[in-house]
Amino acid sequence: VHGGLKKKIMDWIIFVQFALVISSILPCVALIFKFQDKIIIPMNEYDISTGSIPNHYLFFFRLIYLFFCVAINALKGAKYGRSLAFFTVWNYHLQTIYFALLIFTTIWLNSGKSHRNLAPLLKEEDERYNNNQTTKNINRIGNIINIMNSINITFVLLVAIVTWGVLLPQAYTTNTQDDLLSFQSFAQHAINVPFLLANFFWSKFQILPFHILFCFLWMALYQLFTLIFQLLGGFSPYFFSNITSLLSLVSGPVLTTILIAFFSIALGLQKLKNSYAPQRVAILQSLV
Repeated sequence: VHGGLKKKIMDWIIFVQFALVISSILPCVALIFKFQDKIIIPMNEYDISTGSIPNHYLFFFRLIYLFFCVAINALKGAKYGRSLAFFTVWNYHLQTIYFALLIFTTIWLNSGKSHRNLAPLLKEEDERYNNNQTTKNINRIGNIINIMNSINITFVLLVAIVTWGVLLPQAYTTNTQDDLLSFQSFAQHAINVPFLLANFFWSKFQILPFHILFCFLWMALYQLFTLIFQLLGGFSPYFFSNITSLLSLVSGPVLTTILIAFFSIALGLQKLKNSYAPQRVAILQSLV
């Protein structure tokens, strides 16, 4: 009887967790479609490949860090399936794809395929698209990269603080701190912070308020994955995401509050950055 009751309680906990995750994903998707005019901003080729430092410096900075990310991912390749349980790995893969897209798009834009005679989209009037399909494609790619930038900046700060401020002290209590103190861990929880911040401040990408919807969606998709992963026999590396623990029921609201706090920090960094580009900021603020 005791075993049957325990199983019913566990099934209820798992059901509630799935309900909470799904109930957070669907509103995010609905709001993204509703407010897409506040999310999709005019982006041209110069917004993607240029910044506040010389273009070739910015390109090689991004290329060097991309190689570094690929190398770190390769070192963890042998543990690929297991590694996907870690939210850090999700974010690091996203960072790798982000820099790969930046490099690919920059090369494409400078290869002649982008038709350099295109009129830039960014004008004082609210002209979202013109009739040139290539310009529309550049605008779409630019917005995808811009949204990825907002997710990266928010979570690189959040993950670093949680790792060193929460997970490392907890790991010391179970004598499992070696993994967190490895070079790969420093690469994914510390070294990436100054690289992403430097790229953000040197670039023309903008963190917009409605980008928080994508941050919520990214975190919810990971939570959905880790629930399914554990049901299939996997594990959770985080005590607050373990489906066998009652803590998992309260971790959602707590993590949501933490996410809002760190996204607010990201918006604060954007305001700091805006002080160096008042003209473009004025145009973008008219669209929000």
